[in-house]
Parts: sequence; C-alpha cells; structure tokens
Amino acid sequence: MRKTQVWGFIFFVTIGTLVTLLWLRPDAREMDIFIPIRFENIPPNLTYSNTGASGLDLLVRGNQAGIDRLINTPPSYVVDLSGTTAGVTQIPIRMETLPMPKGVSAVRINPESITLKIWKKITKKLPVALSFDGNVPTGYQANIIADPEQITVSGPETLLEPITAVPTKAFSIANATESFKKEISLDLPEGITILDNIQVIVAHITIEEKIIVRTFKDIKVKWRHSNHMVSISPPVITLEVKGAENTLSRLKAENAIEVFLDLSDVPPGKYVRRAAIDLPVGTTLSGVTPELFTVAITSK
Repeated sequence: MRKTQVWGFIFFVTIGTLVTLLWLRPDAREMDIFIPIRFENIPPNLTYSNTGASGLDLLVRGNQAGIDRLINTPPSYVVDLSGTTAGVTQIPIRMETLPMPKGVSAVRINPESITLKIWKKITKKLPVALSFDGNVPTGYQANIIADPEQITVSGPETLLEPITAVPTKAFSIANATESFKKEISLDLPEGITILDNIQVIVAHITIEEKIIVRTFKDIKVKWRHSNHMVSISPPVITLEVKGAENTLSRLKAENAIEVFLDLSDVPPGKYVRRAAIDLPVGTTLSGVTPELFTVAITSK
C-alpha cells in the first residue's frame, strides 16, 4: 500500500470515529414530537377531507438545546394542494423538508403518507329546522319561528347535495305557558360551513291558549218581562261558542249561558223574534241554530 493511501485510510477512519463519538455524545437524546399538518392553496371550487392523521409523530435525535427549540417552536408540515382535482389522492410525507434546528435531525416519521378526499364544493341556501322536545300544557299551543329562517352553507357536493334543511341543537318547550326567545346553535355535519355572518339562531316561541269552537245543544230559550202566558217555538237553541279550550272544556251551559226573549211592553199576539244570548267573558258566538223564534203571547 502506498504512503498516500495509508494516510487517506487513517483520515477517513479518524473522521468516522469523530462523527460516531459526536453522535453518541452524552448530551445527545431522542424524543417524539407531534408536528401538525397544514394544507394550503386548495382551489376555490374544491374542498377536502383528511381521512388520516391530523399531524405527524416525528422521532428526532440531537442535543438538548436544539430539541428544546423544536418543542417551543414546532414546525408545521405544509401540504400544497394547488393543482389538485376532485378524487382520492395519497400524499407521501417527505421528512427531509421539515426544517430542523442546528444539532437536531429527524430519525423517523409516522405516518409516511396521508390520504385526502378532494370534493367539488357547492353552496346552498337552506331553511333552518328548529329541533325541540317536550309539550306545552293541555289547552295551549306553540308557534315557533327561526330567525333567520334561512342560511347559506357551503361544503362537499356529495355531503351537501342531499341536505334539505339545517337542524339546530334541541331545546325544550315542556310546560311553557308564556312566550319566550331562545338562542341556539346549528347542528351542522362536519365539513359544512356557514357563509353568512351568523353565530346563533334565535328561536321565537309564541305560547298561546288554544282556541276551539264547542257546540252546546238543547239550551232552553227563556223569556223575560211579561205578565201573560208565553209559548216559544222551538223551545231550545243550539250554539257554537268560540274561546280558549281550557275555558270551554269547563263550561256548563245551564249555569254559564243564558238565552232569552225580552218581552217588555209586548201585547198578546204572535211574533217572530231573535233571542238575546249572554256568554261568559272571553268567549264569542260562532254560530246559532235557529236564528228566529215564534213567540205566542196570550192573556191569562
């Protein structure tokens, strides 16, 4: 072996030994660090869903000072999506592109690739569907309106196309007897975003007594203010009375409704008259049968 070859061999062995000693120096250590993934430059007509990890588990080796710098200011792994098209794409992770502090090197990264689903993005204006549970008490009814009644949303075509309304989180109207307002959030599927500047939906809940019409049959027609003999035909009347359900359900016609003919200063004879009808407060007359009565007045 020539002298120059010997010296060359010694030089490389020495360098290798120094590198090994430096690599195995007492202050060198290994640590796992989480690196978030950041997606950039997605085309405006597309959106994506990441079916894999949201970040990378990186094993690094180096001196304590460099590892501390890496922990305090971890880099992001940037994925450039410019030029992508709709479909499923697998993106390899290139460990060498991660910037490392001086004295620190990347040893292993997991996963080695990520899978993205690239979707065509669409926009729709959809009605808000208020979700509530419970019931108002018997005799009451609730009218519930959302403000706003519609919102504009955007998302993947395959996810957004079949959606016909955007539901809200559920709220309760159980046992409510007075009107109130409720701020509630939307219950949006993952991947759907709101384009309007809306943080919450305001539900306007109007609670009212339920109005019904009740029929009272065979109410006796009476007469007043006559000293003669009086005959009324027909002797009974049928009334349709409108009012709150709670009021009418408790109403007894014989005690609360009076139908009569006022015969003040009416001499004997035969007449056709309308009856006067006294109803309880809060109720109105919706229908009456018959409307006219034949009154026969004879002297005693």
